[in-house]
Amino acid sequence: MIVCRSKSPLPHRVADGSVGKDAPAYWLCQKVVSALGEIGTPDAFERIRQMTDQSWPDVVRWHAAVELGIEDELGFDEGRMLG
Repeated sequence: MIVCRSKSPLPHRVADGSVGKDAPAYWLCQKVVSALGEIGTPDAFERIRQMTDQSWPDVVRWHAAVELGIEDELGFDEGRMLG
């Protein structure tokens, strides 16, 4: 069994390391958001929330916001994000 002793869940560290290479669709980052949502711990949801920060690309921010159900609160236009 592999144990990650980092305070940051492994998927989030993957997103941090790949965001610069994952453009323009950010597929790996989208998978990370989904994986963290499946993990479902408070820490995983906090990491997703951090991915809604302005420092992340809009595509990643939107997917993170959708996972948390806060995309309307953050003012995302679904038509623009999907179009």
